[in-house]
Amino acid sequence: MAIIQGISWTLKLKMHRPLEYTVTIAKSAKPFGALLGYQMHIPAIEITAIRDGALKDYNATAGPEAQVKVIDTIIAVNGIADTAVAMVEAIRSRAEIVLTLVRPPAVP
Repeated sequence: MAIIQGISWTLKLKMHRPLEYTVTIAKSAKPFGALLGYQMHIPAIEITAIRDGALKDYNATAGPEAQVKVIDTIIAVNGIADTAVAMVEAIRSRAEIVLTLVRPPAVP
């Protein structure tokens, strides 16, 4: 409880762990198909938009819970959980991509 100028109040925080999941995407000759937001030395990549390409094709065949969404964050690519630059290079250079992602939990 905090007291500010005679007014008391209580702040309650409820923590929720993000959902972690893994998907495998076959790129073949197609582009990955997403706009990515990242800082070079941070080990996370935000999915900021999904466009035509391998990711959109994957989503078309995946169930609703397994689809990659704009709110998701990539935390590893083919086991690489290093800097965002290393993960982006793995996305660009591989024909099959195994993504480990996290998604904020649905909060009632």
